[in-house]
Amino acid sequence: MQSNSGKAQSSVEYSIIYSLGVVVIILALIIAWRMETFTPETPLKGNAGFSQLKITDHAAYLNSSRLVLAVRNDVGNDIEVTRADANIEDIYCYNSSPITMTPGMKTIADLRCSDLSNDYVEGAYYRANVTIDYTNLETGNIHYSKGMVWGGVE
Repeated sequence: MQSNSGKAQSSVEYSIIYSLGVVVIILALIIAWRMETFTPETPLKGNAGFSQLKITDHAAYLNSSRLVLAVRNDVGNDIEVTRADANIEDIYCYNSSPITMTPGMKTIADLRCSDLSNDYVEGAYYRANVTIDYTNLETGNIHYSKGMVWGGVE
């Protein structure tokens, strides 16, 4: 009978040790959560792609539901930007107001979006696929500059 008593005691000790281990892990996770260890920092802005029209800065504004792009003409000729549009997941943004740009000129493309506040909060990470349509005024050819922009919603 003593043999069974020893097994029961070691089983109880085993259960207590593992229970205490689980409690310690849960407490450590709660403390880390309260210290905001798991809260991501505001993502860095960036962009990629874009052949002849370069994005020098950008921002997505929550309250006004806009994606604002600072665009520089690196084409080498006068151009007319005829359209700019973007998709931020299922949100569509666009601007179809023509803008004439000389070589090296910088301008702002203000894209109106469907309601950003339905899917985003301030500081949330976004990534947008952007297409800018333009006409080279010297050749008359239509071109597209495509790329991505990303960062935190402001």
